[in-house]
Amino acid sequence: MKKYDYKNCCELLSAISNAVSKHKELEELFPSIHRTLSQVLDAENFYVAFLDKGGAGLVFPYIQPSLASASPRGGRLDPIAQDLAIEVIRKNRALIAREKEIQKRIPAGIVPKVWLGVPLQIKGAAMGLLSLQHYSNPDQYSHQDLDLLTTVAEQISLAVERRRHAEAAAANEARYHTILDNIIEGYYEVDLAGNFTFFNGSMCAILGYPAEELLGMNNRVFMDAENARKVFQTFNEVYKAGKVSHGFDWVLTRKDGVKCIIETSVALIRNHKNEPMGFRGIARDITARKLAEEEKKQMEKQMQYARRMKSIGTLAGGVAHNFNNLLMAIQGYTSMLLLKTEPNSKTYKMLQNIEKQITAGAHLTSQLLGYAREGNYEIQPINLNDLVREISATVAKPQKGIRVEFQEALDLAEVIADPGQMEQVVMNLLVNALDAMPGGGDLLLKTENLSHKEIRTDRFIPKSGIYVCLTVQDTGVGMDAAVMEHIFEPFFTTKEVGKGSGLGLASTYGIVKAHGGYLQVQSQKGKGATFQVFLPAARKSSATGRRKKKPAPA
Repeated sequence: MKKYDYKNCCELLSAISNAVSKHKELEELFPSIHRTLSQVLDAENFYVAFLDKGGAGLVFPYIQPSLASASPRGGRLDPIAQDLAIEVIRKNRALIAREKEIQKRIPAGIVPKVWLGVPLQIKGAAMGLLSLQHYSNPDQYSHQDLDLLTTVAEQISLAVERRRHAEAAAANEARYHTILDNIIEGYYEVDLAGNFTFFNGSMCAILGYPAEELLGMNNRVFMDAENARKVFQTFNEVYKAGKVSHGFDWVLTRKDGVKCIIETSVALIRNHKNEPMGFRGIARDITARKLAEEEKKQMEKQMQYARRMKSIGTLAGGVAHNFNNLLMAIQGYTSMLLLKTEPNSKTYKMLQNIEKQITAGAHLTSQLLGYAREGNYEIQPINLNDLVREISATVAKPQKGIRVEFQEALDLAEVIADPGQMEQVVMNLLVNALDAMPGGGDLLLKTENLSHKEIRTDRFIPKSGIYVCLTVQDTGVGMDAAVMEHIFEPFFTTKEVGKGSGLGLASTYGIVKAHGGYLQVQSQKGKGATFQVFLPAARKSSATGRRKKKPAPA
């Protein structure tokens, strides 16, 4: 029997405490404790056991027997050792058993002379035991040894509890990572400065950066100044209030330069002292959804505009027909009066003036019918280059202070249209541009071939095919959005009373629509206006009706 004093005990417990701190793995800790314990006790027969998951048997993470009978057979001790171990765990108290007491339990077989066992506890509940046995000296262990072994068991229990907490934390972390890596939403964590400290694979996919580049990168890298202010404001509000922000949208720029729209939640991260240490949240790429919503809004806007213009066209057509009927009646009565009136009389001249007004009214009716797309057209192949060149030379170039530039496409396709109606379209657009530049300015005329995919507009959805585009751009007074909303409506004008009928652009719109084309305007107040006419290109080029003229000098 080894003897030890208070000093030995202190040194022993200090060594065991150091071993518990040093060894993170129980497989390393148990042999170290066994060696240390052997310095003051005969600990040749030593084991550590835990209840199995079912709670009925034992498992032995560490066992060092000297006799074959004490060796685990099939993972178990001999019946007597098993019985004593279960009793220590079930009753949750230390036990020292001598040979006579042990033989009462099992009279046959090799039994230890003395058996010592103390429970291993976690939060007061026994979950295993620490045991010593001696097979030759019944007085080998005393109650002092039992107390020492109990203190050692407390150290082992702390190590086991720490190990189980670590295993549980590792399992939770693995489960956490598995969940994050399998969700399609991006998960992120940033420090208070906005630097990425943790994220999942989906976040990398959204931003287009590999994990090694994204780690430590500041979130300002992905956004412009406007979105940076927006993000800072939201994060600052979360920091001050401590509340989660949901449904926060911001525009990011991926590594490949493509912009995407992200819907994000933001929550505050606190440390163990409840101090703010960063932010976390879920990020979802909603670019496709936003584009679809915007496209839907544009389509609805286009449909509303088309319905409104159609309704106005129907009204204009009805008014034009009724007005035309009135003019015919007035013309009839005027002609009859002229036949009965002396040509040299004042009445005759007054009747002639009435006829002139009837002619003007007929022209007005023609414009209304053009807007309503009810005019009679004689279509043929037309080259817009010839038409624009001829009309601009007559109308625009003589104007003082007006600089005209004509960029014509040499390979311009022909359009199938009524020549007179096309002349009216070009004339109306040129006159409108000139009126917008009373003090002079630049007038750009441009023709080109475009596919439907190259037409950029939110006013209409062009049908598939090739279009001939005529652009008339001025540097005049321009228009605001409110004016552009009504620019093609009959009788709408921004000119002074008596200086415009409000039918020029309306009839232009109607003629273009009647020829299967489209008309759009872009403008800002004080920055001029750009009108574009898109007419379906003829499928086969034809020289019929083309004017063979040299380009007019600029």
